[in-house]
Amino acid sequence: MAKLENPNPTFADVISAIEKAPDLEPRQRRDLISALRTMARFIDRDPEQVPASTEWLRQRLRQLHPRQLHVSDKRFQNVKSAVMSALRMTVSNNKRHGAFPEMNSAFQALYDAIPDRMMGYKLSRFFRYCSAHEISPMDVDDAVIPVFDAALVAETLHTDPSKVVREAVLTWNKMIDLVPAWPRRRLTRVRKRIPWTYPLEGFPGAFVEDVDRWCARLGHEDLFDEDAPTKPCRQSTIKHRRFQIRMMASALVRSGVEISSITSLADLVQVQNFKRGLIFMLGRQDEKITEAIFT
Repeated sequence: MAKLENPNPTFADVISAIEKAPDLEPRQRRDLISALRTMARFIDRDPEQVPASTEWLRQRLRQLHPRQLHVSDKRFQNVKSAVMSALRMTVSNNKRHGAFPEMNSAFQALYDAIPDRMMGYKLSRFFRYCSAHEISPMDVDDAVIPVFDAALVAETLHTDPSKVVREAVLTWNKMIDLVPAWPRRRLTRVRKRIPWTYPLEGFPGAFVEDVDRWCARLGHEDLFDEDAPTKPCRQSTIKHRRFQIRMMASALVRSGVEISSITSLADLVQVQNFKRGLIFMLGRQDEKITEAIFT
């Protein structure tokens, strides 16, 4: 299929190209067009208004959750996958070989020497990227990492490109101590995201104690606590709830509330404070309801 000549194509252009493609089966053509139209509805735009850009799409999809769209996780993933296929077929900067090239023999040898399959999985995309760009294992250094990161953003719809890069760097460094033939150069990566939440320990002691009591209640640490939930929460749930409390408290401080005035959980749920915290968090996400805010 010929690539679109338009330097700034939209979903409408992609749909038109797929409709005219002579080498697609009728069912494949129908499914791809349906996915593009569905994705446009997810974003609440017409196909003519949706850029055929993986980077643009990723930023919008990070603000959505299947629950908001009233679809299952599987349906959401299937639509994303079909859209990605359509873009690779029609848009020159979304080529499949850019995202899934083959490994060259040097990287394949390193890959085969990795003792754990999951560790290998965390390096496979990085190895294929290096192979496609004629970077040898001995030439892998810190300068390669941000370029690989940028390629993931531009060429895939991976929900968390930064995680892929971080895991590749960490796994590469682990292999230095596990695989004798591994290049000796360790990799580092500059952290992009700066945390906006404050540690709980920075809040007044009375507030921290109130949070601790609430978390203990969730875990049923006191068998005679009549206000505890019917069943104890899992530790992972308690950890998540603790972070949500920290997030709301930090949002209040970021919005101008004095940290010294937050002395109990009740301060977080006062109507004006609760609105203030939500407004701050919505502002960080361009007024979109993300999963963190939704739950």
